[in-house]
Amino acid sequence: MDNEGESALWIRDLSGVGTLRLSGTEGATFPFWAPENERIGFFADRKLKIIELGGGTVRTLCDAPSGHGRAWNRDGTILFAPSVIGPLHRVYLSGGPPSPTTSARESVEQTHCFPSFLPDDHHFLSYVQECRFRRHRQWHSYRNARLGSTETVVDGDCRQCCLIFRPLAVCP
Repeated sequence: MDNEGESALWIRDLSGVGTLRLSGTEGATFPFWAPENERIGFFADRKLKIIELGGGTVRTLCDAPSGHGRAWNRDGTILFAPSVIGPLHRVYLSGGPPSPTTSARESVEQTHCFPSFLPDDHHFLSYVQECRFRRHRQWHSYRNARLGSTETVVDGDCRQCCLIFRPLAVCP
C-alpha cells in the first residue's frame, strides 16, 4: 500500500535499499512470478494481467471476475480460478480465450482453486471443495494439464494438510 492506501505491486532489489512501484498495477491481488522471474502475473479490475519487470507495460490476458489461485509453467500456460465457484481455467501467453481445464459438478457448489504445477510442467495439484446440503467435502487432486486425467491425492479435511512433491531421480 502506498501513502494514500492504494494497493499496488512493488519490487525491491535485495542488494539495494530502494523499492520501485510497478506502474499500472493498482489494485493488484494474488501476485505470482513467471518461471523465469522476469514477469509477474496478478489480478486487478476483474482481469488476469501480467507485467514485465524491465519497465514493461501491463498486459491484460483475460477476464477473471473474482480471480484467485494461479500457477504459471515454462511453456507459457497459466492455470487460474476466475471465480470462487467453478473449474480452473487455462490461458496461454501467446493469446486466445481462456478455457476450462477442470470440470466442476453443476449439481453442487464446487470450487477448484490454488493449482500448482509439478516439475514436469504438465501435471499439477489443485484444491477442490464442494458444498451440498450444508455438508462440506474437500480434497487435493493430481491432474494432467494436457490429458485432463484426474486422481485424488488426499481425500478429506485438507485445511490443515500440506502436500510436498519429491521428484523421482532421472536415470541416464
